[in-house]
Amino acid sequence: MRRGWMLVLALWLALCGCDEEKKLTNNNGPGVGELGGPCHPDDTCNTEALICVDGVCEAVVDPCAGVDCGEAGQCRPSPFAEGEVECVCAEGAFVALDLACTFGETLTTREFFGQELVVELETRFYYMYVPSSYDHATASPLLMDLHGTAGELPELAYGLDAAKAAAEEYGFVLVRPRSRSSQEGDWIVYRWDQNQGDTERNHAFITALVTAVSRRVNLAPERLYLMGFSSGTNQTARALADAATPFAGFGFVGGGLWIANQLQDLGRVYLATGFRDYMRTYHYNLTGRLDAIGFAPERRFVREFDGGHELYGFFYPEMFAFFDGGERPVAGTPASPWERETFVDTASLVTVLTAPDGTVFAAGTGNGLFRRQAQDSWERVTIAGTSAFPGRTLTDLCFTEDGTGLGIGEGQLVRSMDAGATWIHGPRVGEVDSPYFGYQFLNGAACADGAVVATGYWQGARSDDGGVTWADVSFDAGYGQRAQGAVVATAPWGTWTAGGYWQYLGRSDDGVVFSPAEVPAAAPAEWFYDLVAVGPDRWIAVGDHGTILVSDDDGASYACVVCDGAGENLYAVGFAGDNGLAVGGHGAALLSRDGGATWEDVSTGLDGFLGDVVWLSASEALVVGEAGLVLRYAVEN
Repeated sequence: MRRGWMLVLALWLALCGCDEEKKLTNNNGPGVGELGGPCHPDDTCNTEALICVDGVCEAVVDPCAGVDCGEAGQCRPSPFAEGEVECVCAEGAFVALDLACTFGETLTTREFFGQELVVELETRFYYMYVPSSYDHATASPLLMDLHGTAGELPELAYGLDAAKAAAEEYGFVLVRPRSRSSQEGDWIVYRWDQNQGDTERNHAFITALVTAVSRRVNLAPERLYLMGFSSGTNQTARALADAATPFAGFGFVGGGLWIANQLQDLGRVYLATGFRDYMRTYHYNLTGRLDAIGFAPERRFVREFDGGHELYGFFYPEMFAFFDGGERPVAGTPASPWERETFVDTASLVTVLTAPDGTVFAAGTGNGLFRRQAQDSWERVTIAGTSAFPGRTLTDLCFTEDGTGLGIGEGQLVRSMDAGATWIHGPRVGEVDSPYFGYQFLNGAACADGAVVATGYWQGARSDDGGVTWADVSFDAGYGQRAQGAVVATAPWGTWTAGGYWQYLGRSDDGVVFSPAEVPAAAPAEWFYDLVAVGPDRWIAVGDHGTILVSDDDGASYACVVCDGAGENLYAVGFAGDNGLAVGGHGAALLSRDGGATWEDVSTGLDGFLGDVVWLSASEALVVGEAGLVLRYAVEN
């Protein structure tokens, strides 16, 4: 019996031992090479979805799982940090300024009007032009162009064709944002500081717009540039006051700044505000603020010109070339037969004339007034007293028959009571009509019959006592407003004429009441900058875009002589008999030998502007201009 129990126990133990061994080797767990199981001896697993880690087969984890790189992006392990991933752009895509990948705009057109962008819960608008050379594969520069004060669709106003032409030539993307606006009477006025707080709101819009545009076209982040005209200059200054601005170039045309923000010492700046522009005040504000922060001269390009408030096409190419590569036009050397005369100063000269006693005077920047003592010999004239606007530019001079001399420009007045022997600063000429500046911003003046008549922005004045007191002269422009004047001229037979903006030419018999003259529709000039009486009842008028007109009815109407619009701006014209010389921007000079009927190109070969001309004799002229330039020109028979 005892032996039987022992046999049963042995059999039970044997059976239990077999089951335990079976349990250890076949317990329904992962097998070799399976997920969670031991690796094969060669450290492999059964499928590519598994990887051997420390002898155990584990699932391969996709490091990009859950990573969204967008439609135009792809995720991949980072080649720089183990275990990290990065997004890269898919083929044909590029990186926007916010580092997002984008396939960009489908460029079925290159010109985009009325584009929308919501910023701070407000729908804003802009215009974009993409040059024909653009391709998404290559990052391009950007020029953002801020308009001046305008009505509807302001982003299309002021120089659009010239801006597009420059975009084609230099390959930059052109963007023109639209400012905010408000209702003024019957007009909707768009201006960058039109409403309280607009400067900051527009700054946020412009900053956001750069990024938004970079999702549509491939932009080079180091080649983003901003410019503004008129009120757009102050908005441009706001960007220059932002240490985090995306822009590397800042252009100021026809203005400067009036915000108090601290400017940053960043990038390059381009400045172009004419000597006959009422926004010169803000230009001086800007240059003073740049000086205060030590902004380097080599990063400034100041384009001087003797013009009014205008956005000229030549600004775009030279501005972009300076922003993008620091390029400046070559100064040049005088072409034959021009001869340069030694001058005593580096002031830019805007006006020159001969006093009744034959002495030649010139005037210009920095309250500069100069007397010619002999050929190649000039002296700076001391002006007693204190200027109403120290450092500003004298833009015109004239003498009455009794030897009273007057000089005006940018709000200032200088006087001489002794034929130019001594001079004194006078007070600013007060406004006599609607207030604009707190003084009259006068640009041009002429003297005759003991009187001086001056014209400027929306106002004019006449003095019959040598500039002591002044009376109103309206210069009616004929379109319901007073003219923005640039010049007044007189004839020996008593006629007065005037010229200025919006093709203004006027005529007066008495220097008190001026009536608009008839201007040919074909004339391309926006501004007429000078007038001269050539002979009985004959006048020559010159203006921008190379315009030359002639009147043979004593200034009542004019006809085209040169109206192709292809020439440089002409700032001055003078005659001695039949010989005439018209001079202007970029060293331009035209000669007439027949009283203004025909003209030939006798340009100087210089880049700087020529401001005025006076004839020393019937065959020799003296021309003054930029940076102390004085030239003589002898007419060859």
